[in-house]
Amino acid sequence: MKIAMVQRNPLVGDLQGNAAKIKESCEKARELKADLVVFSELVLTGYPPLDLLEREAFIQATLRMKEQLIREIHGIAVLFGYVAPNPSPEGPRLLNAAVLAENGVILGEFRKTLLPQYDVFDECRYFAPGTPGAPVSYKGLRLGITLCEDAWNTGHIPQENRYATDPVAAIAPCCDLLLNLSASPFHVDKVALRDRLFSGIAKAYGIPVIEVNQAGANDTLVFDGLSTAYGPDGEVWARAGAFGEDLVLVDTDSGKGDIRPLPEDGLDQIRLALVTGIRDYLHKCGFSKAVVGSSGGIDSALVLALAVEALGPENVISVFMPGPYTAAENFEDTKKLAENLNIRLDVLPIEESMKAMAASSPIFDIKSHGITEQNLQARIRGTFLMAYANRYNAMALPTGNKAEMAVGYSTLYGDMNGGLAVLGDVSKTRVWDLARRINERAGFARIPERIIEKAPSAELKPDQKDQDDLPPYEAVDAIVALHVEECEDAEAIIGRGYPEAFVRDVIRRIQYNEYKRQQAAPVIRITSKAFGYGRRYPMACRYSW
Repeated sequence: MKIAMVQRNPLVGDLQGNAAKIKESCEKARELKADLVVFSELVLTGYPPLDLLEREAFIQATLRMKEQLIREIHGIAVLFGYVAPNPSPEGPRLLNAAVLAENGVILGEFRKTLLPQYDVFDECRYFAPGTPGAPVSYKGLRLGITLCEDAWNTGHIPQENRYATDPVAAIAPCCDLLLNLSASPFHVDKVALRDRLFSGIAKAYGIPVIEVNQAGANDTLVFDGLSTAYGPDGEVWARAGAFGEDLVLVDTDSGKGDIRPLPEDGLDQIRLALVTGIRDYLHKCGFSKAVVGSSGGIDSALVLALAVEALGPENVISVFMPGPYTAAENFEDTKKLAENLNIRLDVLPIEESMKAMAASSPIFDIKSHGITEQNLQARIRGTFLMAYANRYNAMALPTGNKAEMAVGYSTLYGDMNGGLAVLGDVSKTRVWDLARRINERAGFARIPERIIEKAPSAELKPDQKDQDDLPPYEAVDAIVALHVEECEDAEAIIGRGYPEAFVRDVIRRIQYNEYKRQQAAPVIRITSKAFGYGRRYPMACRYSW
């Protein structure tokens, strides 16, 4: 049987647009002589639909669109994800579902059994668990159909055993082919983890396994696509492209199909995830332009380079706002960076604004260089940046990295202003690595080497350096990763050999600055635990680590 694996980039709630993409892909697959076209989990609604699922009008519109698709798609069988009503009076009123249909006839309906309730997932809020569906016969093959998490409790990857049942074990022994419809968001190492999982399932049961994943980004979640077909020996038969929409054929009789190249390595996956996150978040929110406050430092330079790759240089504005403590080299570096990226650069000094603010109230003492006066500079810059966003119908992109967000090395209503925290889940060491990778790909110093090499500084008082107030970023990054992503306490991290003073200082700052992060722009998620709704931590908290 020839199967078309289709990964689309749905927009949450856009039932008309998502349905049009489904029909378009079915037409193309039919032209390519496919027998069956398979889409991702909840492709009709887009994933995750969140509290849209509490709206009855949305549910009814979804069901009508599902029926319309079944009526209108002919000449090919189609399998796609949607939202179904729960027939039971008990539990949540919805089911995470999929339907297999051909020529207006439903061949089978399937319900997600395992509902993830951790990190960014909150499916028990909306869905009741289904039961493993019996295999359905099509073209002489017994098809087993599962939905995303249903395949993640098989024991083929090292992770916490979260469920008492294994839906794959319930149906795979009776199948000739296992299909999995996924909306599996990207994080570092996820691509290799998913390969290990589905390859292991294929080998364990001696049957082909096809996983079709969502692509693109919705809000803070990025989906890498890379839909893959595995043979009974676990080898890859076919693979779709990374992060973007694609249609790939696989022939289950010959075991042959199209294989798109993987990203070069994990660092390139992160770069593509950030570019995808910027592009989709802005475009899906109705923006085409971005404005970035450029400081001459590495973080703003990287955000500008990623924004250019996502949106095009004509849609990115760099605003350099020098203050009284801005080094002369930063005037040169911001200009050189803008020239290399071929973007607009506006220079807007803030010293006169500082003087005007100081003259307006006795609470400011510019000569003191205190925190109040330092934050005044950041807030003037933040105000100007938002004015640019208003004037040009652009989205401002704050430039703080994960280390800075963790320890609160940022100013609320100042440099935190903006609509999307591009680097909020990117460690400082990864920021440097990504900048160098961008230069390698360009074949020249697209981000000037001096920007990469200079010591980080907020330049809010004379001769200021980040490391005057913080441990080395390499230590901060490691402690943040262990405490936030691995949930290790201070004693465990100290036991790994990190200085006790560093560890307790960083953890104290992480805990204290939760109130800032709750007000920060949404963060593009690229690790297993990003700041945002995947990490639900109390702002008022007295627990001592």
